[in-house]
Amino acid sequence: MALRPLRGLVILDEVQRRPDLFPTLRVLADRRPLPARFLVLGSASPVLLRQASESLAGRISFHELPGLSLAEAYSGAELDLLVVRGSLRLGFELKRTVSPGVTPSMRIARESLRLKRLDVIHAGDRTGDLAEGIRAVALERLLEDLDPLG
Repeated sequence: MALRPLRGLVILDEVQRRPDLFPTLRVLADRRPLPARFLVLGSASPVLLRQASESLAGRISFHELPGLSLAEAYSGAELDLLVVRGSLRLGFELKRTVSPGVTPSMRIARESLRLKRLDVIHAGDRTGDLAEGIRAVALERLLEDLDPLG
């Protein structure tokens, strides 16, 4: 059972794709001392809620969150990762392409989030500037090319 050795808070997202996990979670939730707690996220259908309630009776609580509208969820600034260390703010985008380009979203994110630099990590083999403050970083050169102060 792959979940057994995990400790602390374990987050399982998209659980609706794996409803077969609920019996396993019941066993793990009954361990004493309790080495892990599980935060289970996903879209809930009535069938899934019923199965979770039956499998995890007395061990689960549900919190329904409202959906986000486009106006609430999107202001133009979007990043895969934002790293803040003191006053240093670095942004990261991950792209499967071998030749990344600059998007309007990247420019907006760099400006509105006040990023020192935005690095686009990609599948190609070259690292170099794409625009002012936006740089393509080859995944294979990641550790060499990511100098946070450079």
